[in-house]
Amino acid sequence: MARRISEDIGAQVISTDEVRQQLHRLGVISGGKGVLDAGLYSTENVGAVYDAVLRRARLALAGGHTVILDGTWRSPRHRLRAHQLAYEAGAPMVEFLCLAPLVTAQHRVAARHDGVSDATGDIAAALGAEFAGPDRGWGEAHVIDTRLPLDRSTAEAEELCRQALYAPVPCHPR
Repeated sequence: MARRISEDIGAQVISTDEVRQQLHRLGVISGGKGVLDAGLYSTENVGAVYDAVLRRARLALAGGHTVILDGTWRSPRHRLRAHQLAYEAGAPMVEFLCLAPLVTAQHRVAARHDGVSDATGDIAAALGAEFAGPDRGWGEAHVIDTRLPLDRSTAEAEELCRQALYAPVPCHPR
């Protein structure tokens, strides 16, 4: 979805999956793939990935570019840092929580043959459980139902982005 939106609105995608692979190849982070909260996904490694993502976003925003930060953004601390960055750059920020039934998510993960994601069916299940609940643990995000056709999901997300361009920038970050 991030790639499609980026093509439509002219944004640069900064993907946690791509950054993780780059940092792993460079030896900055190490560990096994495909296990949530361990190996490449340990707290320390996830922190290094999000630090790098936010550094790249800061540079892109300073250059006048629109960015899409593609990742799970599970940690409220990482989301707060993204809000701070958007505030400092004077850029609107729109958050999306993309949801689909577990069976759909697991089917999509199993059908991927190319790409940079290390996601597994087990990771999809763990993340699904984590984001279950009334506010899904992320009250300020716009929920996008990704069971819908890609064109519909992206159109909804793009409309929310357009609306954000005309909304006032908050006086302080969250």
